[in-house]
Amino acid sequence: MIIFRNILAVLLGLVIGNAVNVAIVVFDPEVIPPPAGVDVTNTESIRASIHLFEANV
Repeated sequence: MIIFRNILAVLLGLVIGNAVNVAIVVFDPEVIPPPAGVDVTNTESIRASIHLFEANV
């Protein structure tokens, strides 16, 4: 019985971790928007505007 509970705990941890990861990827642009005028789906646009992506710590 304890082995079943441990396997279930690992699987539940993987599912919850996956859900948190998906939420971060989906909602990240809303929390920290990219700089104005940058198309983050285009690598050339990102390369041309990389200087605009800076950490404000």
